Amino acid sequence: MKRVQQGDYSAFEQLVSDWRTPSERFAESIVKNHVLAQDIVQDCFVKLWVFRDKYRPEFTFKTYFFTLIKHRAFDEIRKNRRFLQLPEEEPSESNSPEEIYLQNEKEQRIFELIERLRETDGDCFYLFAVCGVPAKEIAKRLGITEVNVRVKIHRTRAKLKKLLEKEDLL
Repeated sequence: MKRVQQGDYSAFEQLVSDWRTPSERFAESIVKNHVLAQDIVQDCFVKLWVFRDKYRPEFTFKTYFFTLIKHRAFDEIRKNRRFLQLPEEEPSESNSPEEIYLQNEKEQRIFELIERLRETDGDCFYLFAVCGVPAKEIAKRLGITEVNVRVKIHRTRAKLKKLLEKEDLL
């Protein structure tokens, strides 16, 4: 890590090579999603390189890097919980194939409703809830105020809730 701090990119590549797999396993143990875990680890490696001067050598690399991953993973979990609060059913070994099929159909219908709302109510809710774009960034992209974005998200979430209740999906 000392070489990385001095700007040695080959040392950084070696760190990535050595730590990618264990880091992804660690991230996946938190977020329970392999693709998301890969994204988190990649983001943390980028931050490690960009902010390499902030590394404190009194901590082992593993402690330092896994702490970065843990914080980033928890941020992702909080963000995804806040964006869209859909009914969740934990799959269990006791679920029959019919129950699993019905749950998948239910999830598919929920996303169809979200897509329909996207067509009628614009992209604010979709960008916020599905894509995870912060309200401030949506406002900048769409050229409207952040307050306006939040109002649109709130209204669309209320419409989605009514649709879910109407179709007995909530």
